[in-house]
Amino acid sequence: MLNKNNLYKLEMLLLGILIKQDCYGYEITKLIKNYSNDLIVIKDGTMHLILYKLLDERFISCYDKVVARKVRVYYHIEPAGIDKFKSMVIDFDNMLKGINNITAIIHMNNKKDEKLSIIDNKFVFYNTPLR
Repeated sequence: MLNKNNLYKLEMLLLGILIKQDCYGYEITKLIKNYSNDLIVIKDGTMHLILYKLLDERFISCYDKVVARKVRVYYHIEPAGIDKFKSMVIDFDNMLKGINNITAIIHMNNKKDEKLSIIDNKFVFYNTPLR
């Protein structure tokens, strides 16, 4: 089950995709799956829930486009959506920095605490800035 925090992160990913190009719903799902090397797979229902929320908040807009005799609904990011994306990336980056700080402290203490030594190889540190 997705919680609000996960939906927030998916909103950020969706807005990021739309900054690059206008897309239809299924295309967004495929791009997120491909760009994440199949680590993030979004169900259609979840994608549409996020799209409708972003439409209601006017962060994105939509238009119909005929492709191969089919009408597809394409989504376009609005200026407010770009601002929202930038804010979300900063918040997410700060959260990752905080997590990195905490896990670094735990990692340093692993050698002193036998209880923590079993998880020594489980930590992954993200030192590449997002900006």
